[in-house]
Amino acid sequence: MKGVAFPAPCRVQRLPPRDRPGRPRQRRRGVALLVVLLLLSVTLGLSYAAMRSQTQQWMIHRNAGRRASARQAAATGLTMALKRMHGPDWEGVDSTYTGQLSDEENFEVTYTTGDPSFQVPEVIDWDHPDFDDPFYDYPYRVTLLSTGYAADPDHPASIATYQVRAVVRLVPRALGTEPSSWETVEDFTLLQYSGGDFYVNVPCRIEGKVRIQGYLGLSRSYSWPYDVRRAYLHDLERMRTGSPDDDGQPRDYRPFSGPLYLPYGSQDSETLYLLHTLMNVSLVDAASQTFSGTNSFGALAEYRLYPGGKVYSWEVIGQDQHNANLQPDPQSNPLGVFRCTGDLKLDDNVTIRGTLLIQSDVRFYGDDIRLLPQSLPPLEDDGLLVRLPTAVSGDDFRVYENARVEATGLLATADDFEVVSDYQHDIELSILGHVIAKDVYVHGRREWTQWTDWWEDCYNWYRWMASMDPAGTGYFPDWLEVMQGRDPEPRLKIQPPPTAARYHWKTSDDPIYVPGPDDEGLRWELLEWTENP
Repeated sequence: MKGVAFPAPCRVQRLPPRDRPGRPRQRRRGVALLVVLLLLSVTLGLSYAAMRSQTQQWMIHRNAGRRASARQAAATGLTMALKRMHGPDWEGVDSTYTGQLSDEENFEVTYTTGDPSFQVPEVIDWDHPDFDDPFYDYPYRVTLLSTGYAADPDHPASIATYQVRAVVRLVPRALGTEPSSWETVEDFTLLQYSGGDFYVNVPCRIEGKVRIQGYLGLSRSYSWPYDVRRAYLHDLERMRTGSPDDDGQPRDYRPFSGPLYLPYGSQDSETLYLLHTLMNVSLVDAASQTFSGTNSFGALAEYRLYPGGKVYSWEVIGQDQHNANLQPDPQSNPLGVFRCTGDLKLDDNVTIRGTLLIQSDVRFYGDDIRLLPQSLPPLEDDGLLVRLPTAVSGDDFRVYENARVEATGLLATADDFEVVSDYQHDIELSILGHVIAKDVYVHGRREWTQWTDWWEDCYNWYRWMASMDPAGTGYFPDWLEVMQGRDPEPRLKIQPPPTAARYHWKTSDDPIYVPGPDDEGLRWELLEWTENP
């Protein structure tokens, strides 16, 4: 087929695979699947997060509900515990009060003496206690701690707790049992509680109401004639009305200011004349009687301040006290009760604040001896500080030579109250309060115990000088001081307390404070309410 011409071969152009029509796009489909899977993953994650967030919110809400229930249980328990303290069924401090409010809710309340804010001040002012200060008021406060519990009903082991704390203070309404005649007893500066001896000698001074049960021996230790004694005692009254001291105050050096309650039938006419006529002392004729229950203080091996209160024990001290300073401890011995089993000797530099109980004699020998009472909160209706006796002796109360004693409050002895004979400037006794005793002996001063002739010569000498110079001689007691060194100013003094107080005589194991006559239980004042302390 020679001569036949064939067309030249044509070149076919091949398209790239991605541009070929009719064929699937493999790579694009893989990417889409990946995108879908990613979207599903994100959707599931968001759904899980949302569900988890809702679950957490639900759990938080449920926990908050249980916490609120626990708080409500704690508050309810504290309210019920406070109410219980005001009733007769309160079990007292160091007890626990529990209650069940529902199957899942309950509470537990503890009572503790004191206040968590207690701290010792830098300066302790026992004479002016501030009962708004937790230090002075500590034993009369109670801290209540209420813990509320709320359990999850689906998970009983899951329990929410909440605490509420309150501090309350006792409202004193009444005192424990006292002797039937106690109000009469504490009305006297010096009370002879039953028949016995009563001898006093000038210079001494007993102010206020005095109760004498028998014969009064007035300045019988001196051998002075009747006219000399009359002149001296009468001039004491004249000095009171006509010769003031440098500050313009009356110089009242009379042995008694009065009134004196004593049986007239037991006195001689001379004594009544000296007291009433020459010294102008008010007298009341009072038959002898015995004031029972005032010669012992009961067993104080331990004591409570109020029913259900903490039990405190006394502090036993040695029989010889020297350079000692004993005082109350609000936490362990708030009344400051100190007991000596036997005779007690007080020597130099001794200060005791509180209540001193002595089994036998208490003997004062030294210089700078101070006995002071501990003040307790006043009753609600009168505002007077409450005080227990400062010292109670089972036998005698004796002040010896060279002693210098200051005492405040109530001193009681079962037998003798005695100040021995000593020189006027060598012994001092100052009692601001009350004295209860069976026998009273204030012996004469030694420089005054002279022969009868000596007293007569002095009086005649004074009268002769007075006749020569009536205006310049002065009173017989002053003349004796100038011419013979006999100082008429009393250094042995028993005076009413400068500040009124309510003295309490504890006769049994009764607490100091008890519920008021119209109260079912004690009363308490709420001082503090704290949540989750």
